[in-house]
Amino acid sequence: MNKEMRLLLLPVLAAMILALARLPLHLGFISYCGFIPLFFFLDARPSLRLLIKGAGIFSLVYTVVALHWITLVTLPGFIGMIFLFFLYFTIVFYLNQLIWKKNYRLRYLGFLLIWLSYEHLQSLGQFAFPWFYTGYSLGDYTMLLQPAEIGGITLISSFIIVTNLLIYRFLRSRKISFLLILLVLHLLWTGFSSWRYYTIPLENTHENIALVQVSIPQPLKWEESYKDTTLGLYREYTQKVSPSAGLVVFPESAIPGYVLTSYKFGSYMRRLVMETGKSIFSGFPDYVYDKGRDEYLYYNTCTMFDSLGGYEEPYYKNILVPFGERMPLMSIFPVLNRVELGQANWEYGRGFRYYKYHGLTISAQICFEIAFPEYNARMAKNDPDVIFNLTNDAWFYFSAGTYQHSLMTRFRAIETRTQYYRSANTGYSMIVDPRGDILQKSGLFTREVIEDVVYNYNGQSLFVKYFHILPDVLAALTVLLLIWTIIKKS
Repeated sequence: MNKEMRLLLLPVLAAMILALARLPLHLGFISYCGFIPLFFFLDARPSLRLLIKGAGIFSLVYTVVALHWITLVTLPGFIGMIFLFFLYFTIVFYLNQLIWKKNYRLRYLGFLLIWLSYEHLQSLGQFAFPWFYTGYSLGDYTMLLQPAEIGGITLISSFIIVTNLLIYRFLRSRKISFLLILLVLHLLWTGFSSWRYYTIPLENTHENIALVQVSIPQPLKWEESYKDTTLGLYREYTQKVSPSAGLVVFPESAIPGYVLTSYKFGSYMRRLVMETGKSIFSGFPDYVYDKGRDEYLYYNTCTMFDSLGGYEEPYYKNILVPFGERMPLMSIFPVLNRVELGQANWEYGRGFRYYKYHGLTISAQICFEIAFPEYNARMAKNDPDVIFNLTNDAWFYFSAGTYQHSLMTRFRAIETRTQYYRSANTGYSMIVDPRGDILQKSGLFTREVIEDVVYNYNGQSLFVKYFHILPDVLAALTVLLLIWTIIKKS
């Protein structure tokens, strides 16, 4: 094997380790060494041609292993994603090599800043797909996640990268001091995390909220002949909710029709809440007529129906899945409206909604809005006691996508110190308290009801108050470091 092949094995190994750490294999701890092969690769000062090859191989291996489940939703989109991430990682690798060559003393700081900035930038714009946060690999370890209330998922990613750096420095220098620093770092981290977990004050509100999961198969979800079956299942399982739970949460688009404008679906909801005596929070599609545009605008929607048959102002989903729910850049290039890849082309909602129930303040979001830390922090600014996440996830079947998507709920609960109720059509539905503990969790493709009491944290986390801007600060520091690197003399 020649030198080039040996070097290219390093990004392959790095991508494989980091990808496996994201799968439901409970091997998240291996991320502690996932970046080490990349450090060896960059220290070898590869040529630009070899660097681009390394970025391409890293992108391909990571995407295929960690994100293969996207093929269940859209194979063309998955192929496009490989090329898009190839571009992204080529930039990341090139910027790191630039600092490695021209600002060698700050190469590790540069790597940390560039990688964290890349993770953050994935959550911005109409192409946003914030799935690459390294910190998610530790999602199974509650006692390592509590510092997220300070710096969010970005702080967890920082912890993993610094751990990699210290191990790498020890391997290169054999200096015991790097292991001692590593030991102190982990003792401080786990010590704070354990202390915070066991001492954070939570109030039992004695208010039970239930989640209903009836697992409607995606191919049948919008079939006209199956809609009555869907409505029957939601009625049947709502009737199984215990008397102690007065509020029931249905998933995204649970009601397969325009509830607020259709007599059939509107009367169904009114009858259901009045028959059961429960308030129901549900997802469904909605449309409104826009006089200025002289057209109907369609939204992915949810709201609360009270036990008397009334309903609150609906929440319209703010962040839409690119290519799945809306074609990106369509407002800039209207011709894209004619491109048909199976997307729904929903309109963007604007702003949050807050609902009152028995003294609780409730906010809601839909589907992969759970993946955006800063968005959730802004939602938590108004001190909701509970946040509902309504999602479908039937697209993912039994794949790792369902695991990865649901795991984000733990991070958002800790970051905001707010209890989350995740209502998923086919699972995993779950109730996560402000410590990040999963109080209740459904199976996949099961039909069941889960419920638990709301625990309230009286206050706001430091992440919500101040440090949700940490990724922006790090991105700004990255830009400054790169500018300095470019203009400084070698």
